[in-house]
Order: sequence, then structure tokens, then C-alpha cells
Amino acid sequence: MTDEQVIGFTAKRFHLLQLVKRAVTVIPGKNIYPLLANFQVVIGDGRVRVTATDMELSVISESELVVCHGSGTVLLPAKRFLETLNAVTEGDVSVLVSGGKAHVSAGMFTADWVLQVPDDYPPLPAVENIAFTSVNRLKFLTALLLVRKAASRDGTNPRLMAISVSGSKVVAGSHVRLHRAILSGVSLPSIQIPIGAVDDLVRLLSDFRLDEIGIGEEKHVLVFRVGSDVFMAGKLAIEFPDMEKRLLTGPLLNNNQELRVDKADFMAAIRRVQITADPETAAIGLELSSGRLRVISRDKNSNTASEELSAQWPHRERIVAVNHEFLIDLLCLTDGPQVTLVFGMDAGKQRSPLLLRDDKAGTAGVIGQLPVVLIQL
Repeated sequence: MTDEQVIGFTAKRFHLLQLVKRAVTVIPGKNIYPLLANFQVVIGDGRVRVTATDMELSVISESELVVCHGSGTVLLPAKRFLETLNAVTEGDVSVLVSGGKAHVSAGMFTADWVLQVPDDYPPLPAVENIAFTSVNRLKFLTALLLVRKAASRDGTNPRLMAISVSGSKVVAGSHVRLHRAILSGVSLPSIQIPIGAVDDLVRLLSDFRLDEIGIGEEKHVLVFRVGSDVFMAGKLAIEFPDMEKRLLTGPLLNNNQELRVDKADFMAAIRRVQITADPETAAIGLELSSGRLRVISRDKNSNTASEELSAQWPHRERIVAVNHEFLIDLLCLTDGPQVTLVFGMDAGKQRSPLLLRDDKAGTAGVIGQLPVVLIQL
């Protein structure tokens, strides 16, 4: 592109804003590599393609709801462009680039920006060369939402900082819990989605109301095609372990003591009682006896709270301690009005994890126990 050439585009402010919002999510917060603070904008063939990347995650948003002026590639400062679109009034927004500068106009507003040269912007894999597997969008999105909170995020075990996808199963876990969702009638490719990419992928899947999406991969990159948008995430260099065998198969075979309680009442009681739980341990207690469940908490200053519920527990009295956040997440795996938790027998200091399984919803989950001493009143 010579200095005399003018390229650009005109589009409705609302439409441009939606396009840019989807891409801006992966713009790096720290300006380590200045080029990555920009959108790469490709103009031509009656469409505009906006690309953003932080070298690990990438988003490509494309639209034909624009009027193109010439063709070429430019870099637009991402934060400045987004803030401008948020600030201007509804109507047409025009961006014209010539001689290394962008002239932006919207109604009576105008701005001129000095642009960086686009030649060194990092290349991305060509989507046209990737084979995609078609997957039901809503089922896949629902599964990600159900399991993602169980994934490890603290960096202590990098192998667990992912969601494992294969066949009909979507699995995430850490050393103390696991969530699994089975998608009926769905065949998923075998991939591991880095947990750092999941929130952005969920956001993109939620923005569209499509029946099907495409999942593909390149040597080093996972690729998700959602309508006219593409989301890319760098692959993990290590394999996800067999968490089902470690945390789920055992409880499925050995847990046989069922607690049945109204789900809404149980979750409400947990949320009230946890206010007094110690913030360092997040521990609450479940006191189980015939026809009764008592939820309790105690902090390090001996402040206490409790709430009693009717429940079905035809076994001997016992008390267990669990992380209240993990328990709430576990209860969200079931759809019905009643929840069934399955306990196993403790063996000395070896505490049996709590199991939840909803065969109708195709979900299962496990959380480990905490030391009872944390919540004893």
C-alpha cells in the first residue's frame, strides 16, 4: 500500500462494537509486545476481518455488514478503537487509512491516529486448511459451564489446568475434586482445552445463537469456528491425566450411603451458613442423622452459624467437612428439585470423597473431605 492509497470501511456503530468486543478479550493487558495492543484489520472482498492475539489465544471476527473502501491490511489501536466506539453516538462510523494514519469519523466526531506498520504482525494458521468436526453448540457450551469450575487454576499441577474433551465426555478436575458431563448424541474430538482459554471460548459460544459450531486443530493450535468468528488456543505440551480413574471410578464402586435433600433449600442454607465460615479454609460441616441434615460453620474466632433441614439419611450419624464453594459447584451438576449425595466409609485418616451422580443429566462429580476439626463447634 503506497501513501497515496486510501483504504477503509464504513459500518453501523452498533455492529462494529459487537465485532470489536468479541476480539478485544484476548488483547494483552500488559504491553510487552506493542504490536499485540492492536487489531489487525483486513479490508476487502466486501468484508472486514478483525484479528486479535496474545500469542496464546487468538480471535478472528469477520463481517460483511460493512462498506469497504479499497482493500488492504492495517493495524488499529485496540483499546482506543473500542473506547471510541463506546463513546460515539449511534450511526455510521467510518475509518479511512492513508499514509500511516487513520481518520475516524462518527457524526460530528473526528479523530486522526498514527498507526503502526502491519507487516510484522504475527501470522496465524490458515483456517481454510483445517478440517472441522461439527458439534452442537448449546450442548457443548452447557458442558463447559458445568465442569470448568473444577479445573485447576493455581499452577501447582499444570497437567490439570485444562478441560479434557473426548467422545461424549467433558471432564475437569484438580487434586480435590472432579466434574464430568456426558453429552448424549454428540461425538467430540479428543482435545484438551487450556483453562486460560475456556472463559473466552464460553463468552464467544454464548454470543451466538447457532445450532452447530466447528472444532478443529492444527499442529500447535486448537481452533473453534463459531459462525463467522474463529477462536484459537495454543495446545498444552503435556497430557491430561486419567482423573476419572483416580477420583470417580473408586467412589462409583464404593460409595453407597445416600443423602437426599431438597436442592434449593440445601443451597440456600449453605449460602447463609458459609457467611460465618473461616475464609482461609472455606469449610462448612454437614451433620447427618435420621431425617435431619444440619449445616454448620465456625471461623477461627469461634463465630458460628447453623441451619437445620429435613433430609433422608437412613444411616448412622456422622459429620463431614467440605469446602462450601466446591459443594455449591457440585450441586449445580444436577437439574432436579432433589439432590442425592453418596458417601462412602472413612478408613482411619483416609476420608471418602462425596459423590454426586445425575444419570438423567449425564453429569457426575466428586469433592474431597476436609478435616472435621475445622468446623467442630
